[in-house]
Amino acid sequence: MSNIRLSEIPKYKKFQLADIAGYNVKEDKETGRCTIMGADNCIDNDFKNIDDVLKLISNELRGRGFNITM
Repeated sequence: MSNIRLSEIPKYKKFQLADIAGYNVKEDKETGRCTIMGADNCIDNDFKNIDDVLKLISNELRGRGFNITM
C-alpha cells in the first residue's frame, strides 16, 4: 500500500488519483473549487479544493492501494 501525503504532492497528481478511482474532477480556475463531473444530486457537489474530493473518495483509493493522509 502506498502512503500518499496530500500536502507533499503536486496538484496534477491529486487529479490523477481521482481519475484512478474513476472520478472526473474539474476545477474552476477562478475560484479553485472542484466538482465531480457526472455526479448525481445525492451529494453536495461543490468542494473547496481537490483535497476535499480525495478525502471523500479515500476509501475507494484505499481499495486500490493508496492510503491518503494529510
